[in-house]
Amino acid sequence: MAAEARGDLPTALAGYHSLMVRPQARHVRVYLHGRVEALVARIPPSQLPGLLRGLPGGSPVRSWLL
Repeated sequence: MAAEARGDLPTALAGYHSLMVRPQARHVRVYLHGRVEALVARIPPSQLPGLLRGLPGGSPVRSWLL
């Protein structure tokens, strides 16, 4: 994802959220989970509250941030 490559974390997480809430084949879901895990591992703890506020409450990406 281009936003991830640019280091634009909020946009990258929103992009992954939009892909994860749609029906996807299993191999695509596994890929998306791996990308989100890799992205979240690089996020400094000081940025987590702002990123959490930028995602909808039921976002599947929130569980990695929490």
